[in-house]
Amino acid sequence: MKLDGKWLLSCSIIDRDIPMNVPGNFEDALFVAGMINDPYISDNSKELRKFEFSSFTLKRKFTIDDFHKGRYLLKLDGIDGIADVFVNNIFTGTCCNSFIPHTFELENGLSHENEITIVFKSCIEEMKKLPMRADMYSSYNYNAEAAVFRRPAHIWGWDIFPRMALGGIFYGVEIEKVQEQKICEFDLITRNISDSSADMRLVYKVDVPSIADGNFFIKIDGVCGESSFSAVQKLRSYCGFIHFTVDDAKLWWPRRYGSSPLYDVDILLMHGDTVLDKKSFAFGIRTCSLISRELAGDGPEPDFQFIVNNRKIRVFGTNHVPLDALHSHDDKRLKMFFDLANECSVDMLRIWGGGVYESDEFYDLCDKYGILVWQDFMMGCAVYPQDEDFRKNLADEAENVIKRLRRHPSIILWAGDNECDAAPSWGLLNITPESNTLTRETLADVCRHHDISRPYLPSSPWCSPEAQKAAAPGVDPTLHSPEQHLWGPRDYFKSDFYRNTKASFLSEFGYHGCPSVESIKKFIPEDKLFPLHNDICRHHASNPFLPDDTQLNYRIQLMYDQVKEFFGSSVPDNPEDFAAASQIIQAEALKFIIELFRMKKKCSGLLWWNLIDGWPQFSDAVVDYYGKKKLAFNVLKNLHKKLLITLSESNAWHRDIVAANDSFETVRGSYQITACSSGKVVWKGDFILEPDSVTVLDTVAVCTTEKELYLIDYTSDIEGDVHHHYLAGYPQFDYPFFKENYLGKIYQEGI
Repeated sequence: MKLDGKWLLSCSIIDRDIPMNVPGNFEDALFVAGMINDPYISDNSKELRKFEFSSFTLKRKFTIDDFHKGRYLLKLDGIDGIADVFVNNIFTGTCCNSFIPHTFELENGLSHENEITIVFKSCIEEMKKLPMRADMYSSYNYNAEAAVFRRPAHIWGWDIFPRMALGGIFYGVEIEKVQEQKICEFDLITRNISDSSADMRLVYKVDVPSIADGNFFIKIDGVCGESSFSAVQKLRSYCGFIHFTVDDAKLWWPRRYGSSPLYDVDILLMHGDTVLDKKSFAFGIRTCSLISRELAGDGPEPDFQFIVNNRKIRVFGTNHVPLDALHSHDDKRLKMFFDLANECSVDMLRIWGGGVYESDEFYDLCDKYGILVWQDFMMGCAVYPQDEDFRKNLADEAENVIKRLRRHPSIILWAGDNECDAAPSWGLLNITPESNTLTRETLADVCRHHDISRPYLPSSPWCSPEAQKAAAPGVDPTLHSPEQHLWGPRDYFKSDFYRNTKASFLSEFGYHGCPSVESIKKFIPEDKLFPLHNDICRHHASNPFLPDDTQLNYRIQLMYDQVKEFFGSSVPDNPEDFAAASQIIQAEALKFIIELFRMKKKCSGLLWWNLIDGWPQFSDAVVDYYGKKKLAFNVLKNLHKKLLITLSESNAWHRDIVAANDSFETVRGSYQITACSSGKVVWKGDFILEPDSVTVLDTVAVCTTEKELYLIDYTSDIEGDVHHHYLAGYPQFDYPFFKENYLGKIYQEGI
C-alpha cells in the first residue's frame, strides 16, 4: 500500500500545518503555501536559510483492513535528512542516509486506523553535537555539512547548484506485508564469452522456513528474440549458485560498437510446481574490464582504457549532474534528458559524486540505449570522516547500491568518489590520499564482496602512489594520472594546457556558455538582465551566500574574459549578442578539445561537462535548465559520430586532414573541404579506413596565420552525410564579421 500523496507538514517557525505532496521537498511545500518565493528565480533561494535551523514534521493517517493477519513492513525510499520515524506514536527507527531506502518491521502497535509521523532534525543544529576536526572543513567554506551527512553534497551549495538543503522524501513511502518465502538477493554474472556462447553464473540467497523436504528449486529463464536459456537446481542450502551456458548468446554492446539486446529474465523460487517468488528484470550479456596504469606514460597506447566483450573501446560522453536541484522533480525531467543524450549520441555518462544514485528507470534506459555508466559513489571534493560510524554508514550504502544496480549491463565502473584524491586538504593535513580508508578499504571491500563483474577505481581522478611520487611540491599529482579532470585556467582553449597533457582519458573538462536571453529572462529580473556583473547573476553562477562570500564570484567575469579573449574590442554590448558570442566560444572550445584528443590513438575517452543544468544558471552545460540548446549541442552531435574528419592545427605551413574511425567496421567514403571566403572546394578525396583507427588522409599546405572558415562535408557507409567545420587562425576575431559570415553556415539552430 503506497502512502504517497497528501501529507501535513509543520515547522517550528511557521504557525500552521501546510499540505505537502509525497514524494516532495519541503522547499516546494513552502512555496506552494506562499511562505517563500520561487527559489529558482532571482536570489529567492536565500529565503530558505532561516528554515535550515528548524525541524520539520510530516504526518499522514492510513488504514489497514487486515492488520491482524500478518506482519508488515514500512518502506521509506529517499528520506532526505536525519529523521526519526514513529507509527502511532511508537518509535520505529531513524533514517540517516538519503541515498538508500530504509525498511522497518512494524512488530506491534498497528490497528485499523494508523498515523505515521516523520520528524526531520536540523542538520545545522546536529553539527553542534560533532567534535571539530580539521578534515571536516576541507572543501568550500560554506558547505562543511556536505562531508559529514550522507545527503547529496550539492544541496549545501556547489559551483553548479544553489544551497537548497531543507530535505524531504525523494521517492515514496509504502506499507507492505512481510513475504515469508522469498528470493532475498541474487546476482547474475557473465563470466566469460566466446564467439558463440556465454558462460554464466546465477548466485542466489533465499528465505524459506525449511528446505528439509528436498522439494525446493531455484530456476532461471531468459529470452531475447530467438535466443533463450533455462537452468534449474534443487536447493541444497539457502544460498548457492547455478552455472550454465547460453549458446548463440546475443551480446550487449555500447551504442558506438553495436546493438544492445536485452534478455527478459525470470528467477523463480519454487516448491514442487508452485512458484513462491519471482524476480523479473532485463539483462545484457557482456563482460568488461579496465586497463588503469598508475602513471600517464609517453607511449602511443592508452594507459587507461575500457574493454567490453574482450574488445578495447573508445568512449565519448558527458558528466551527469542531478536532473534537478530538488530530487522529487527528477522523474519529470527524465525523458527530456534521454532525448538529448540520444540526439547527440552520448555513449557514456559519468554519474558525478556530488549528486545522487539515479532511479531504476534511469539505468534501465541506459541499458536500452547502449549508454555506458561510470558510477561514482557519493563523495566529492573533500576529506571525509574516517571514523568507524561513518565507515559503517558508507559501507551499508555501497552494499545497498551495488545490490540494486549490479544487474545493469550499462554500469561499467564503480569509482570511489569525485576529486577527493585531488582535494588540497590532504597536504594540509600532512597525509596522502593513500591513507583514505573509505576508498582504499571500505568501498574496495564492498565492491570485492558484492560485485566481481566490473572494475573499481578508488577516486576520479585516482592519485596513485606513483603519481604522488612524480609530482613536484605544490603541483597537483593527479596531473600525472592517466585519467584526469582537465580544468586548469580556462583561458584561450588552444593554450598549452590542453595540448601538453599525457592523459589517456579526460573524465571532466568543459567551457562556459551563456544561456539564451529567452532563458535568462525566466530567472533574472529585467533590471538585472545586462550587464551580468550583479549579485543576482552571480547567485546563478553559482554563489549561495552573496554578498558575504567572494570565493565563487569569478565565474561571470570568467565568461566575459573568454569573450574578450576571442573577440577583442568587438565584445558585444547587448545581452542577445553577448549570449551568442559566449556560446560560439563554448562550441569552438569543446570542438577543439574533443578533436585534439580524437586525433590521438592514446586517447581512450572524453567526458565533457555537462549535458543539462539542474537549475537555472550560467554554466558549462550545453543545454540550459529549460531545455534550450546552446550552439555547442549541435557541434557535439557531429563530434560524437563513429566517424570524424577534421583538420589539425597548422605546423610548418601544413595541416593534416585526419579521420578517426571509432567503430569495429571498415569504413568507405569521400570528403570535400570548402573555403568559406571563396566558396571553392580546396581539398577533396576518397578514403577506406581500417576499424578502430586514426588516419591522416592528406597533408595540405596552408598559411599558418590565415583566418578562414573551412566547411567539411563527408559521406560514409556508416554515418551517411555529415556537415562539419574548422575555424582556422587565432584570435582576435571580429564579432560582427563572424556573426554575418560564419554563424549561419556553422550551426543548424540559432541562439
